[in-house]
Amino acid sequence: RDVERALAEIDFKKNPDIDELTLRRLASKFAGVALDKRQREQGAQRGLVTREKKKTAKYLADIKQLQQKIAAVSDSTSTKTYSAETSQLIAENQKLLQEIQELKQAETNIDKSDRDKEYQKLLYKVQKLEKESKELKKANNTLMKDNRDLKNIVDAIKLGLTKDVRELIQENNIEIVKKRMAQILHSTLG
Repeated sequence: RDVERALAEIDFKKNPDIDELTLRRLASKFAGVALDKRQREQGAQRGLVTREKKKTAKYLADIKQLQQKIAAVSDSTSTKTYSAETSQLIAENQKLLQEIQELKQAETNIDKSDRDKEYQKLLYKVQKLEKESKELKKANNTLMKDNRDLKNIVDAIKLGLTKDVRELIQENNIEIVKKRMAQILHSTLG
């Protein structure tokens, strides 16, 4: 089912030539530690539901027995002797019916609370990833600006070097060329 959920996000009609790497990335969200954790949580939840269903079945069986006893008591001719027992059985029957309702409600609440917890976890992860994404975009924009500034500085240095070398090429005196070349090298090397 996890793979089906991963692949449900992909529209193969819109993207018929989707590459294997993208498929693996999408499927990896539902594999490994996350898959094991989900399966353990689902197993625990199933165990809770199974226990609650067994309790409910036991209470239903008890109610059926009580109803049979009540029917037997009402069929008997001596109702006076069994009236106290009948009222007790009816009270027990009502109590068991109430417990069944409580168990069914608890079963529903368990399912809802597990879903709510999972939703909250996923919501937290989404918010965390959105925050990280914003931070990465901000850092990327800063780096791009710094790169443009550095490129402008490098271009200015290249332009200055080109002018200085062009002047040196036009110079006829070798001593002046040597002196200027030493100055250029000293200025570029710091």
